[in-house]
Amino acid sequence: MAFGALWFVVGLFAIAGLASGRYAATESVEDSGSGGSASGTSAPTATADEPVETTTTTTTTTTTTTSTTTIAPQVLVRDAVEVLVDEMSLEHQVGQLFMTGLAGGAVSPTEAELATSWCLGGAFVVDSANGLASIEASLGLANGLVDAVVAGCPVAPFVSTDQEGGRVAKYPPAVALRPPVAYGDQSASDYLGAIDSLRVDAGADAAALLAGGLNMNLAPVVDTDRVGGGSLLARQGRAFSADTTAMTDLSLAFIEAHCLENVVPVAKHFPNHGATNVDSHRGEATVFTEQQLRDDGSLVPFERAIEAGVPLIMTGHLRMEGSVEPDGSAGLPATASFDITTRLLRNDLGFDGVVITDDLSGMAGITRVFPDPGSRSVQIVRAGADILLWATGPTDPDVQSGYGAVLAEAQVDDSFRARVRESAVRVLDLKARMGLVELPPEVSTPEIEALGMCVPRLASAAGN
Repeated sequence: MAFGALWFVVGLFAIAGLASGRYAATESVEDSGSGGSASGTSAPTATADEPVETTTTTTTTTTTTTSTTTIAPQVLVRDAVEVLVDEMSLEHQVGQLFMTGLAGGAVSPTEAELATSWCLGGAFVVDSANGLASIEASLGLANGLVDAVVAGCPVAPFVSTDQEGGRVAKYPPAVALRPPVAYGDQSASDYLGAIDSLRVDAGADAAALLAGGLNMNLAPVVDTDRVGGGSLLARQGRAFSADTTAMTDLSLAFIEAHCLENVVPVAKHFPNHGATNVDSHRGEATVFTEQQLRDDGSLVPFERAIEAGVPLIMTGHLRMEGSVEPDGSAGLPATASFDITTRLLRNDLGFDGVVITDDLSGMAGITRVFPDPGSRSVQIVRAGADILLWATGPTDPDVQSGYGAVLAEAQVDDSFRARVRESAVRVLDLKARMGLVELPPEVSTPEIEALGMCVPRLASAAGN
């Protein structure tokens, strides 16, 4: 059946140790959600600071010297990934930067062909026409995508969905999460209970995602309302709380639960969709100045998530008042802004994980600024994003135009090609720590296998 097919693919990559935490048996889902792995294994315990010792012996005709060099495991992983990326074609490097939609059901022959030729980095799946109505159906779709991608390159894809709970819940088999605002509305006397309840519910839904072959959840929302309840996320009940401390504690509990289940969480929408009453789906949204965002605590949940090791952050189609691009022009929406993505998020806040954009296929906050999908995609890569998210599939002409434009620019511009490589390395580094990339035997040590996707571990971060 489909589950067996997925295990065959994982076995093909010789990553069975990590895969046991990636694709859990369906019968374990009901008992999940308490923070444990869906496969029954304990959470990874190594941190970024635990070293791996390598011994080098040098022999001459007269002496023999032995020296021990300590190398952190995440450095060994990154080094191995850089070698792998350099062995990939440019077409495949660019493909790793694209995550495209799949509308449930089965992967079509044309979609499979494109996924193979591009080495597609990932897919965003939603329950269209009940295509994800059961874990078995979801697993079949995920297997079809994995089969298509690994037919062209030795890197398995991300398979993601939107499972925030409440209004945004795109995966029917996951039913534990309530609307995010329900956790933040708890009375002060039950505050810790609300955090614990969220951790359990998020873990249960993450386990259900994993059992269905999904390894990424585009959640949680960490946007704090700063416009008196008028922000999109507050109106829709998609934000935990307008209180900075409550938002931080609850979002970290959600992130921790997903990391422990080996499902990638994504903190969104940087720099804070709660600082505008404009819906970026429908119009061009502008948030407060950077100083205001710092002063009112808007950036705190993102900063704490970064400190806790969140592997992905989603940028929003949000201009920031007073932002200026390197060429002196007015600031662009965060997804396309070097000033926000690279200068603020990476350099100032220190985020070295994977940056993913909000949907590029039909949101007015970006399409009105860059009507042409090719120039839109090139600018977004220049700005520093690592994954370009399209809700539409790889057969969409706009998606194909975006892929073609990024590839063409990388073929003629050395600095842009280096920018593509940088993102491909970040994406594969995370995939390697998830068990989606085959590492050389000398790198596949217990210390490295224990790294996990969230470094450092989050056990002491939530609730502080």
